[in-house]
Amino acid sequence: MSASILSSFLLCAVSALPAQEPVQAQDLSALTESNLGLTIFEPQYAEAYTLIDAATQLTYPEVTYYVRDPRTNEYQVRRRDRFVEIEGVIGVQDFTEDRRRATELLTRLDEQIGALRTKRAGASEAEALTRTVRPRTLTLEASVDLIMNMGFAVETHLVPSIGAVVLRGPVPDVARAESLILELDQPAPQFLLHCRLVKSLDVTQPLDDESGTPLEGELADGLADLLPGKRFLEAGRFFLRCSADRNSMLGIEGSVPDLGGALFQLKTRTSGWDQEQGVLQLEDCSLRITRYINRSTPGPDKSTDDLRTNLALRVGETTVVGSLGGDPVFITLRIELVP
Repeated sequence: MSASILSSFLLCAVSALPAQEPVQAQDLSALTESNLGLTIFEPQYAEAYTLIDAATQLTYPEVTYYVRDPRTNEYQVRRRDRFVEIEGVIGVQDFTEDRRRATELLTRLDEQIGALRTKRAGASEAEALTRTVRPRTLTLEASVDLIMNMGFAVETHLVPSIGAVVLRGPVPDVARAESLILELDQPAPQFLLHCRLVKSLDVTQPLDDESGTPLEGELADGLADLLPGKRFLEAGRFFLRCSADRNSMLGIEGSVPDLGGALFQLKTRTSGWDQEQGVLQLEDCSLRITRYINRSTPGPDKSTDDLRTNLALRVGETTVVGSLGGDPVFITLRIELVP
């Protein structure tokens, strides 16, 4: 910005005080508005407003000058800001010698603030830490998302070729980010999933070798309360080793001789593991029993019963998922941690 444009801006910004007592004509001609000068100072290191704030605390913020009334030959006192910021530069308004001293003050302040900032930047750079972390089970993207969600002041760079995340930032933040990744970068727990099929019969119905194993214990008592007049037998049992990895697909399929050779199918996927509560979340759990029918007359040769649900299985507890069919077959699931 040219000095003439800035001068026009500054002249428009004059804040005349209410007229004070006239000053009798003395030797004030050197302190009139026409003798005010303008110096443009362009900061090299600090912001203009920062320098103005500092300068006005170390020297006087306003310049006083006089305006002569030609009719009475008396002078009126006027004041305006000594330092004015416009478009990143500082206009210094004052008389010659005072303007020179004000400009020198701004120069010293600018240099000292610049030196202080350079020193602090060097100290911050020296305190920065760079660490390379190689997750074993977490993906690189999941590791970065974890750091971002926790709000750590850490820069991250992915290095897929070596399976690493490079962390850089203040020592405390980098240390906490690395510690969190290592804490969560553990192999997912392994489970043994117990699945039992329990069929019900009237207590009056006789048992034979193909009826199944009579159910005993707390589960039998609970089902008896639910369906009085029934006895319960274990018709089939399946086991599956599985992982708590998110979105791990699980499946069981097998025939059940005690259900006349029916086909049992279970399909589901893991959606989360709560370490503190010891609960495994399963989503889209699909259970199906397909019974095959020998017919002497035309008609379907099989019947299918389905059940879909979401589950939360607690370690060591048996969960009755539901029942299938008109003569209900109950499905129970239980998980145990595998060391």
